[in-house]
This record gives sequence, structure tokens and C-alpha cells, in this order.
Amino acid sequence: MIPIDFIRNDRSYNDSKHFGRRQTIERNMVVRRGEKRDAETLTRFNRAMAHETEGKELAPEVVFSGVKTLLNHPGYGFYVVAEMNGQVVGSLMVTPEWSDWRDGFFWWIQSVYVMPEYRRRGIYRKLYEHVKTLALEQNNVCGFRLYAAHKNTVAQKTYAALGMEETCYRMFEEMICEQHLEKSQKYYKTGENGMSKGHEITKGKAIALSDHIQYADDSIVSKTIIDKKTGTVTLFAFDRGQKLSEHTTPFDALVHVVDGEVELTIGGEIIPVSAGQIAVMPANVPHAVNAVGRFKMLLTMIRS
Repeated sequence: MIPIDFIRNDRSYNDSKHFGRRQTIERNMVVRRGEKRDAETLTRFNRAMAHETEGKELAPEVVFSGVKTLLNHPGYGFYVVAEMNGQVVGSLMVTPEWSDWRDGFFWWIQSVYVMPEYRRRGIYRKLYEHVKTLALEQNNVCGFRLYAAHKNTVAQKTYAALGMEETCYRMFEEMICEQHLEKSQKYYKTGENGMSKGHEITKGKAIALSDHIQYADDSIVSKTIIDKKTGTVTLFAFDRGQKLSEHTTPFDALVHVVDGEVELTIGGEIIPVSAGQIAVMPANVPHAVNAVGRFKMLLTMIRS
């Protein structure tokens, strides 16, 4: 879904106030496929987009793992990014859907985001044009699809201006229950307040944390224990070699290792933490996570 404030209709392309600026941007812009080196930026864009469009605060660890998974598995899809002077300023994700009716692929366009200072300058149009060029080269793509919120009429006008038409279909969804997942992954259900809600454990019962989540090869698995406005408690299982690159959070984060050992980097200092030990990652201090071996941790964040 695309943040409303940078969607514009076709008429705005004739706005002389932006014409000179658009010409400069087009000359300096590079549009290319996303690469592994873009993972951190794409994670940041996805979280910002979810916050702007749906009021959701996505867990950075989960989004980073999702981005890395797609980048490591080209069959799942690919990213397209717009780059200005070496900086990625916009992106979108394409995922394929096979159509037996048409003997070809539909490409779904998702996770569109443009940095606020680069909006209303035709970045999305350039990204979409690049996607269409790639599709023509592929020679087995029959069309493009995306979804838009019913109330987002501005976005709908933009898609129409770019050649898309509204279909006769409605979108239905059912989230897969946790016990039916082959790999335990964090998933979200939308609560009454519109915020993302993770699956919580049955209250009033004792559980063994280490047994409550399983490892998955080349993955970071997470499971929400508690998700409230005042804070979250999340259980994680990291496969060996998985990492969370350096980032900051606006709240203190308490790490309790329940299995294995992890290397935390807090403010540039490497701190090994073993099963049974805890460590506090202070708010606004850069920190990173390095799985020197498989490990599980309980992460508690108190927002207020």
C-alpha cells in the first residue's frame, strides 16, 4: 500500500512548480533491482510504510528476516529500488502469481514506499515503468495487479492514470493458524483498534519457553507472547549465523537468553550473553545481534 501523501493524479505532472525539479531527478535517478546490500533500507521503508498507512508498528527483526528471505530466494519475487546520488529513496516489491487462464504470470506490486522528501516527484511512476520494462523482457508476464484501500481514492486515481483498471473482484483473507505452519513465524491479526496483534499464549498456564518456539534453517523465528500498547514480550529463535544489523529503539529492551548463546553489540561493545543470563539494551543506543550459534531469547520492550 502506498502512503497517501505522495500519491498524485496525472494532472500534477503538468504542475510547472515541480517540472524543473522532476527533470533534475530523472537525470540523476538510477532504477534497479534490489540487492542484498539494500536489506536494511528496505526493512526501514517497510516499517515506515506500515506505520503511515495502517498505524502498525512492525517488529524490525521480523521484517528484516522477511526482506532477507525474499532477497535470498528470487523465486519468491524481487525488489525494485530508485537511487539518487547513491542513496535509495524509493522501492517496491514484486511477487509472481501464476494464471492458468492466461498461461502467464501476474506480477503483484506491493510494499511501495518513497522517502517523504522525494515524494510528488514521479518516483513511483519511474519504479512502475521499470517493472513494466522487466516484464516485457521476461516474456511470460500477462499483467500487473495491486490492492488499494477502499477509501484511498487518491491512490486509485493514480493507478488509473498509469493505465490500471479496477477489477470486479473483492479481496478475502484468512490467516493460517499457528499450529498449521510448517515453520513457526510471527504473524499478525488486526485488532479492533487497527493495530497489529500477535498470537498470545494461553494465560494462567505454565509454559517452557525453550519448547514454545522451534528453530528454522537460515531463519529468525518469532512468536508474540504479549502485545499491548504499553509494551511487548516476544520469543525469538535464531539459526546460527543470523544477524540483526545495528539499529536503535526508542525504548529499553530486555534480552533474556533461554537457550544457547548470543553476541550483543551495545554502543560498540561486544557482550556475550548465555542461557539464563539477561542484558538490557538501552533506548537510543545503537545495538546489534549476532547468532554465533543457535539461540533463543525472550525480548521485553516497555513503551511506557
